[in-house]
Amino acid sequence: MTWIAGMGFNLAPTRLGKYRKLLATLVADHRDGKFDQLKAEQDRHLENLFEVKEILHVYRGLKDGPVEGLTKKIKEIRGGPITRIEERHGGASGRSRNTMFELSTAAHLKRLGCAVDLSKVSDITAILDANKIVVECKRPQSKDMVVKDLNEGLSQGKRRIALDFIPSAFSIVAIDLSKVDNLEAARFVGRDAASIHRGLVAHIDRRLPDLVPTSKLHANSRCLGVFFRMAMIAEATVASIPIFALEWAFVKNSRLSTTHRDIGDRLETRMLQFMAEMEFE
Repeated sequence: MTWIAGMGFNLAPTRLGKYRKLLATLVADHRDGKFDQLKAEQDRHLENLFEVKEILHVYRGLKDGPVEGLTKKIKEIRGGPITRIEERHGGASGRSRNTMFELSTAAHLKRLGCAVDLSKVSDITAILDANKIVVECKRPQSKDMVVKDLNEGLSQGKRRIALDFIPSAFSIVAIDLSKVDNLEAARFVGRDAASIHRGLVAHIDRRLPDLVPTSKLHANSRCLGVFFRMAMIAEATVASIPIFALEWAFVKNSRLSTTHRDIGDRLETRMLQFMAEMEFE
């Protein structure tokens, strides 16, 4: 929160300011031994911590900059309802978390070694080894919207590339499945962090056969592939502790030309290395 406040924003009247205030209350109650009260409000605290965890993910990925357009995006994430459950599809209610997903995707790409720019027409413009990649981010709110949003992102990426006239330009679509597969923000339960990681990866893998074949991915020769994300609160039963899980999967376009396939391979390799090294918190 200090990072965002340092950009000149007054957080007090925003949902971010409310998270900061609630976190201060959480720390004070723990210090004063108000454990019964903490237990009674556990779900509320976990939801707030989940939101803070995503901000932390963005901070870690983008703090070293420079990132063009970052301040404008940060301004957009301050509004909206306090919790995910209160969010309503469309309009101002979902705009702040849509932008937060764009920032989260940009942070992820930056940690994969890409330079990112948030000031262009596309949601994100990334540079991977001198190759320009336009990224369109989608947060479908229902299962019947996933393929529609994916195809819309593919079409948008294709139009962006056509406008640039750059031979080395490509596109990626990023899809957040979190709301689709966990509308009520239920917790994913596993024995420990490793089993939770495997379970969420397996869940994403099970969903992909229903999504990719029915999309226009393979017909788009300039699209490197699709990022899929699941973000949720999980519970490790071995220690009865919450884990804030953030899983990414990259589905590479299998019909890329030999020349372009190497770029997709490099991105996929970096993704696998990053997920193997990523620590749960």
